[in-house]
Amino acid sequence: DMPNSSYFYPSISYCLLWARPTFGLPYRPRPARSLRSSFIALLLLLGGDVSVNPGPSTARTHPQQVTFGCYNAYSAVNKIALLHDLISDRRIDLLFLTETWVTSQTPRAVYADLAPPNYAVLNVPRQTRRDGSKRGGGLAVVFRNSITVRPVVLPNLHVKTFELQVVRIIAPPSSHVVVNIYRSPSSPLSTDFFDELADVIAAVGVHCNDNIVVCGDLNCPGPDPEHVDD
Repeated sequence: DMPNSSYFYPSISYCLLWARPTFGLPYRPRPARSLRSSFIALLLLLGGDVSVNPGPSTARTHPQQVTFGCYNAYSAVNKIALLHDLISDRRIDLLFLTETWVTSQTPRAVYADLAPPNYAVLNVPRQTRRDGSKRGGGLAVVFRNSITVRPVVLPNLHVKTFELQVVRIIAPPSSHVVVNIYRSPSSPLSTDFFDELADVIAAVGVHCNDNIVVCGDLNCPGPDPEHVDD
């Protein structure tokens, strides 16, 4: 059955089917005016898809929006379900973690579960203290597979007062370098910490031409949210 005209015809504005057999002669404009040629030109103009001066597309690529998160996990392996819910509920693309409590002896299959489906994880094991204890510490980033995340190595830079993870995030048309830091509250807050923090930020600025984001848990609260201990 033919659809009702009030429904069928408004869905089609203009339709032009124009084909030339492969064995035919190439098209050549006629020297004299032709009613047929004028009719075809009129259909093209009415179709609204004709440009007087066609050129390359000027469509712009919209920048990819990326949602960051930072969370002190305080033993991430024991909070896998909570972390998955946090990522899903907040629609987080990259979640930076501190105090994962993941060591170099932790099996990869264990800390890989930190990443929900379609996500991956980059892990920095927690450091062993001088007294042999391993409680606290450890850094990681859980990120969506569609986003490129690569570790960044800062040459000739060694920090002792905090744990450090530096990654580059490529989200066209821009890229970002994220510095993830954890400083244990049991460590004495000295000028060495601030000197090393300044060295890290300076090194990132020298070696990376990206937007710089610093996050983590520095454990140095000041008298108000706008200040840190000095």
